[in-house]
Amino acid sequence: MILRICIADVLDQVKLDYRVKVAGHLGSWMMSVAREAQGVTGAEISWWTKGGRFRLGPKDVLIYVVSEFQSGAAMASGNANGTPESAGATFIYPAQKRALSEVYWGKITSPLAFSSVVFHEAAHNKSLQDNKMHGGRRRGGILEAFTAHGVARPTADDFKFFAEHALTEVSQIVVPQTTLKNFWYRGKRP
Repeated sequence: MILRICIADVLDQVKLDYRVKVAGHLGSWMMSVAREAQGVTGAEISWWTKGGRFRLGPKDVLIYVVSEFQSGAAMASGNANGTPESAGATFIYPAQKRALSEVYWGKITSPLAFSSVVFHEAAHNKSLQDNKMHGGRRRGGILEAFTAHGVARPTADDFKFFAEHALTEVSQIVVPQTTLKNFWYRGKRP
């Protein structure tokens, strides 16, 4: 199985050179996860931009790029882990094994920071864990609670935690692009 992280940049905010750097960081980190996970043979980072169509597999992770916390679909639900200082959030329905993850472009300062936030939110998504994911043996890694200023690289414990959940099937909540564009352009929440 290939571990796929799909980043939906519906408003086409992230420039190509930035995407390449993010894909490099995330691809390397996800290969480290793949080496730890039984049954995972590789990793793929995909970028989806405006007008594109995509297909998600049952074990893929979808991360939306949103301008800010207040305009995110996850925050509109009222049940996401995050605050206005957060660089990302994930809305989880554990009983139904469903999730929606976002990163907040306006809070991110570099490709490394972007990659760290995507990895962090993808771990929430795959583990179906809210803020309890932040505690325990992972102190010092990027799975702790952090804001956009918490730029770091994953630790061995972070890779191990992600690997434990890599094969989990989580239904990604897909919001139609027209709905996203209408809300995000106007700064409204769906």
